[in-house]
Amino acid sequence: MGIPPVGTPLPRPVFFNTGSPLSTKRDKLKKTPASKRNPLSARRLALTTPSVSRFRERSELRTSRPVFISYFNKKNDGVAYSSHYDCTSSEPYFDQCFIVKRQLGEGSFGEVFSVISKDDDKPYAIKRSLEPYKSHVDRDTKLREVEKHQSLISHPNLVRFVRAWEEGGFFFIQTELCDRSLDQYVAVTPNCTVPEPKLWDFFYDLLQGLDFLHSRDFIHVDIKPENIFLTTDGHCKLGDFGLMIDLKKDKVKSAEEGDSKYLATEVLNGSPSKPSDIFSLGVTILEVASGLDLPSHGDGWEMIRSQNIPDQFLKGLSPELIHTVNHMIDPNADARPTASHLLKHRRFKHLNTKRQISMFRQSVHLMTLCWMYAIGSLLKPLKAIKLDEVKTSNETVSADFLKRKQFEMEFLSPEHKRPCPSFSHAPYEFAVSNPRSISSRGGQTEPARFSGRLRTRYTMKKVGKLDFSKIE
Repeated sequence: MGIPPVGTPLPRPVFFNTGSPLSTKRDKLKKTPASKRNPLSARRLALTTPSVSRFRERSELRTSRPVFISYFNKKNDGVAYSSHYDCTSSEPYFDQCFIVKRQLGEGSFGEVFSVISKDDDKPYAIKRSLEPYKSHVDRDTKLREVEKHQSLISHPNLVRFVRAWEEGGFFFIQTELCDRSLDQYVAVTPNCTVPEPKLWDFFYDLLQGLDFLHSRDFIHVDIKPENIFLTTDGHCKLGDFGLMIDLKKDKVKSAEEGDSKYLATEVLNGSPSKPSDIFSLGVTILEVASGLDLPSHGDGWEMIRSQNIPDQFLKGLSPELIHTVNHMIDPNADARPTASHLLKHRRFKHLNTKRQISMFRQSVHLMTLCWMYAIGSLLKPLKAIKLDEVKTSNETVSADFLKRKQFEMEFLSPEHKRPCPSFSHAPYEFAVSNPRSISSRGGQTEPARFSGRLRTRYTMKKVGKLDFSKIE
């Protein structure tokens, strides 16, 4: 038996990984150092890279003044200028007309800020590109998002578009401000999950927004927690329409960009469709319900698309939620339900009825307040008339009272009072005009030393018994 030569390493054994290729976000956070966690990142996987242009082409795309972008109201672009904008200043329009509160997110697409408009003092969100336009193709790609967002009619479950402009080669989009994105909301919840009762509410809002897009032949293409936003009242809205496809105008060949964690298999192999949006939404619901850390490739990626998810990740979820999600991530795109079909689910019908009752109660409360205000406005003149009558009556009573008191006090004035020689004649008149206190020392009397207030009370008490007929 030969001995291997010194310095030759023995072959390293290879062990097969018997564990599941899937894991939860909670386990991933435990293994990731806190210094490497970036809650603001919202990067997008690019399947195709934009073309690189020369410096001369970039300089041609830069404008010294803001140019507002409008595809449906080109005549009124000048209205978008703010009264706080000074064209002679070198400061950009963004810094002159908005007050930046904080940064909401950052990624390869750009950075998003929470701002306050100086015109109306209202909060908004503004997305700004990180780099200037690289080429005319890059500019057209970014402006396509504005065209698609402007073409959408306002819907309560879609982020509202305000305006867009370009300045200095940078691209800006102003939208309504939401409280946070869904991934930021999940990051601060226990186990990185959303409780199922609240999850059904989010699910219902997202289906309504997606059904609105599909009914107008739009495909979102990029549904994921980073592009879902929560309002202050707890409702969900779909946003970030940069990859949205208009089936009536665009030629659908393949997805230019997207996150492979949420894309269906047919999108990578073919073209996106409405069922691919249903798949992306189903994977999103699965992620926030189970806390699953979605893989971007590998065996775990294949397991999700083959519906081979271990039961340990579905523990605690209701059977109807599991059944609905499995139906949405079906490998066969034609077997997936539509958004309008999902809205007919029993849970969503119950939520719809519950919200209608809540809206009815709010409308009744508002109508009650309006009626109370109207009735109060009608009764206000009558109340003023009543107060005038009471005021006149009080003035009449006060005048009569003063006349009577003046008549009584005339006989108590000094010129009508005569001193009496003794207490035998008119004792009350003498007491009133010259009150005395009886001393115990030999029956002598001395003037009383009580206050004027007590004397007035005594006078008013005895005046009723005086005989005014003897007074000259």
